[in-house]
Amino acid sequence: MHKVNANSRQEYIAAAKKSGQDLQDLDALIRECAPVLKPWFYNVGPDEPGMTFKMLGYGTFSYKPKKNSNDAIDWPVIGVAIQKNYVSIYFSVTKASQPIINFYKADLQCTRSGNNNFSFTAFGQLNKDALRKLLVETAAIFVADPSNPVCFKESQTARLFA
Repeated sequence: MHKVNANSRQEYIAAAKKSGQDLQDLDALIRECAPVLKPWFYNVGPDEPGMTFKMLGYGTFSYKPKKNSNDAIDWPVIGVAIQKNYVSIYFSVTKASQPIINFYKADLQCTRSGNNNFSFTAFGQLNKDALRKLLVETAAIFVADPSNPVCFKESQTARLFA
């Protein structure tokens, strides 16, 4: 993860030198397409449970990682992180038992994609229609089944610590 010196959503967006306008545009699109996913700032330090980094979050749920099942971790339904040369968007919901991104990555025109995430170097490169559909469907899945991302996250942490 790229380190960003910020303690709020506004500071995080302002800290994005190359991708500041891209983050503002993406933030506006997420808020428009998924208004039920409340914006927040993920900021976990080294002494707290969870991954130690910062990102923009939209919607929240709690899960218990397999490594230490005593600590519940709050995690975004959609997370946006600044990297050194690109911006990454993380999704925590599944569709038909697969990461939701699998149904959209061919159409997004992103720089790269991974396990329920994708990255872009410029917001203008993305297929906005595909991104809108992905955001709307992600919010709808979460509203219909708030436990959907819990199952995804717990399966991911189980795989990491197996």
